[in-house]
Amino acid sequence: MKKKLLCLAAACTASPFVSAADTGQSLALEEVIVTATKRGAYSAQDVSIAISALDGSALDAMGATQFDQWAGEVPGLNFESWGPGDKDYVIRGINSPTGGTVGVYYDEAVTTGRFLENGGGRQVDIKLHDLSHVEILKGPQGTLYGANSLSGTIRYISKRPNLEKLEAYVEVESSATDDADDLNTMINAMIDVPVVADTLGLRIVGWKHDNAGYIDNNRYHEDDVNEEDTEGVRAILRWQATEDFVISANYTRQNLDLENDSRITPSGVDVFVVDPASSGIPGPSFPAVSGGDNISTEVVRTPWEEEVDIYGLTAEWRVGPGTLTATTNTFRRDLDYIYDSTPIMIFFGADRAAATNQIQDRELFSNEIRYATDFDGRFNFVVGAFYQEEDIDFDLQVVTSDSQGRPEVTFSQLDADDMFIGDNFGTGTIFGRTLSSKSESTAFFGEGDYAFNEQWKLTLGVRYFDADYESQSAETHPFVGFQGNGITFQKQEGDDSKVTWKVNLAHTPNDDSLYYLNIATGFRPGGTNAVIIPGDVVLPESFESDELISFELGGKTTWLDNSLILNGALYYTEWTDMQTGSNIESFAFVTNVGEVHVIGTELDLTYRLDENWRFSVGGSYIDTELQEDEPDAAGDFPGMKGDSLPNVPEWAGYGAATYTRDLGGDMSLRVRLDYNYRGSSATELNRTNIYYHELDSYGVANLNVALLRDNWTATLFVNNLTDEDEAVDIIHDDQEQLSGLYVKPITYGLRLKYSFM
Repeated sequence: MKKKLLCLAAACTASPFVSAADTGQSLALEEVIVTATKRGAYSAQDVSIAISALDGSALDAMGATQFDQWAGEVPGLNFESWGPGDKDYVIRGINSPTGGTVGVYYDEAVTTGRFLENGGGRQVDIKLHDLSHVEILKGPQGTLYGANSLSGTIRYISKRPNLEKLEAYVEVESSATDDADDLNTMINAMIDVPVVADTLGLRIVGWKHDNAGYIDNNRYHEDDVNEEDTEGVRAILRWQATEDFVISANYTRQNLDLENDSRITPSGVDVFVVDPASSGIPGPSFPAVSGGDNISTEVVRTPWEEEVDIYGLTAEWRVGPGTLTATTNTFRRDLDYIYDSTPIMIFFGADRAAATNQIQDRELFSNEIRYATDFDGRFNFVVGAFYQEEDIDFDLQVVTSDSQGRPEVTFSQLDADDMFIGDNFGTGTIFGRTLSSKSESTAFFGEGDYAFNEQWKLTLGVRYFDADYESQSAETHPFVGFQGNGITFQKQEGDDSKVTWKVNLAHTPNDDSLYYLNIATGFRPGGTNAVIIPGDVVLPESFESDELISFELGGKTTWLDNSLILNGALYYTEWTDMQTGSNIESFAFVTNVGEVHVIGTELDLTYRLDENWRFSVGGSYIDTELQEDEPDAAGDFPGMKGDSLPNVPEWAGYGAATYTRDLGGDMSLRVRLDYNYRGSSATELNRTNIYYHELDSYGVANLNVALLRDNWTATLFVNNLTDEDEAVDIIHDDQEQLSGLYVKPITYGLRLKYSFM
């Protein structure tokens, strides 16, 4: 392994060879401009951190409208997936089931998933239409982006209004997925109006996706149960008040409706019998059933309804030798979904079909003001202050279900302030609790760099973070069969503070090379556990923050008159006081146990061979290792020294080839073939865990063939060209029957786009 890492490190730090002779035409690759440093716009090649960037045209070429369609193109980026709207981003192997380890931003709005009651990592899944670009910052970003940017940050940047001319487009798509009875359809459209020329512009984009189901449920005998309907809109108003003063206001709304989740029971797996008579509880019985290709065996219907709203207002003012930026944003996510609780009922010896409804309302209000200089001299800096408020309301209600998988009791949302107990939902209620939490955080940050000369530059950064949080929870219905532990209401308070820092030394020997050494820290704040549970079980009331430090050596080089770009990085990370999920008698909580070391490397190459051919290839190696046995507090199967982190493949890679050709008559052809590979991994730390499952390696190929003429683009595409049928993730514990999320079956279709210029 060391030999492989040394070889790749040598490739990352090699000097560019002499460029090829001038061919008489430019084959230089286009630059992607990023704003990740908060100090203006720079080419991604000129920023001395590991950053990948995909512009809007690249997303269009691959037909990517959601995260999992482009994530494989970024070395070091991985994810866990439980379906639409239910993904956990993982950068450089830092994976945790208890809270987001990757900071996520839509423009200036913080949307990072971190609510612990739903696994902590769920990221909002807004469809990716009319984007300027996506920025993926790898490694801890604690100084500029703060809490939860433990392993990196992802920023989605929308296109801004054009103040000079009218623009518009309309795009439609129809496709068929294997095993689906209906077609998938998509429409999105944009209009950009210069309301007042050169001064005021409005850009509006809307989208609607109807994705047909392809999974059949053999419990209540229905086909295509995982249908998805998504619709959304985004509007951006930009006012160029003066040459030095700009105000932008934006609003995004998206509604996501899933008929059922996309879990599949693997072939050869026989799923439990539901026999209420065995425990004397009246209700429908269900025979044992077997899984299979695109077969669900869930007893209960599992719909998912979600509403997302993002509001933002940003002002940029050129003041003296720099720019003052002030931004305020609100992110709201209202989520209402049901999951099958029949397995946990059987675990407790009550053979009864049951549904759990979770209702979550989350509002995150974030504000930042910063000043970034652009002196002509050797020294420049950015300083700023950040303030955030977060409010979460959560209700959990477990009720009995009928023979068709539908709840027998109507769900209703409660408020922890009511603090009442009893059978408030009817005789079919099994258990209920409610939780409200609030937090306030403040941070002050700064980064400054000093250029010793044209070749050497030192950057130092620091951030101070302080937070106060409180939660209150109540039992709204005692668990059937338990007398309760006397706790019906709990109020908890806490606080947290942290200092993160960064040291970056960059060397630019010539215009074609940049090398850097980056040492940086990141953290996640602590919090409280929901301790209102049935029985006499006592859970820890709170958990502490965890943090990491990363050491990275990287290089960015251009070759052959900028027709070839080769970037790479080698890094080592220490993650301490790791927040992890645990349980006592099947009741989950968060605690701090263990230390993990990560060593990894990444390589990314793009080459434009000639005017027709362009190639991209990249990959990553990640080795994660637990440094000590976890204590018993980590659960029934604590991790052991030497274990690897779950759902982190050692090897991953991608390759893409694009062929373009002028056909004459204002017509051109573009053919793109890409392949994404994900190595094997496992779902748990400890191999002796009865819920430990291996995830096999797999690769997915996609083909796009586009014909372009004037303002028209027609694209024929095939996704999952070889119809791979491998598990992206396996879900299995004492509360979940064995099921998997699999690569979507082969899908082929036609996409048409017309632009009004």
